[in-house]
Amino acid sequence: MLITNDPWLCAGHLFDIAVVTPVFVGGRLVGLMGTVGHVSDIGGTKDSLRAREIFEEGFQIPPMKLVEAGRRTRRCSACWPRNVRNPARSPATSIPSSPPTRWVPSGLVAFMQEYGMQDLRALAAVVQGRSEKAMREAIAALPDASTVGDREQPAGRKAALSPGADHRGRQHHAGFRRRPASCRRAG
Repeated sequence: MLITNDPWLCAGHLFDIAVVTPVFVGGRLVGLMGTVGHVSDIGGTKDSLRAREIFEEGFQIPPMKLVEAGRRTRRCSACWPRNVRNPARSPATSIPSSPPTRWVPSGLVAFMQEYGMQDLRALAAVVQGRSEKAMREAIAALPDASTVGDREQPAGRKAALSPGADHRGRQHHAGFRRRPASCRRAG
C-alpha cells in the first residue's frame, strides 16, 4: 500500500492524503485502488489558508510504502505522530484499516470472481468505449456558442469540446476548439 499527500501528485494540498492499494487475484496484480481522504490535522500552522509556502501548511508525506507484505512500515508510522498535534485522534493513523482500503479491494476481487474475470482488460475496453461514445454525443449536442450567454460570439462560430490525440494517435482527452459555420449541425 502506497501513501502520499504531495499536492503536485494528488489532490492539491497537504490535508488530502492519497492511498493506493494493489489488488491481487490468484497472486497476479489486477488493479490499483486509489482513495483520497481529507484529514483535519496535518501539523503546520493552525490557519492553513494563511500559509505562504508548503512548509507552513504541514507535514509532507513523500510517496512511500505504508504497508508492505501485510505489515505497516516503520518509516511512515514513526514520522506521523511527531508531526501532528494530536496523533491519537488523527484519522490518518487508521488509514490502513479504513473501510476504503480494506473493503474496496476485496469487493473488486469478489466482483471479478462472480463474473469469472481473470483481469479487467475487457471491462476497461467497454467502459472506455461507452465513455468515448457519450463524449462524442455530448459534443455534438453543444449549442451554437453565438446563442449562449450574455456575450456575443463571432458570427458563424461554434465553441465545442473535441477529443485530442496523444503522440500515438489515440484519442484520450478533451480540449477546446472552434468549429467553422460549415461544420454546424443542421437544425
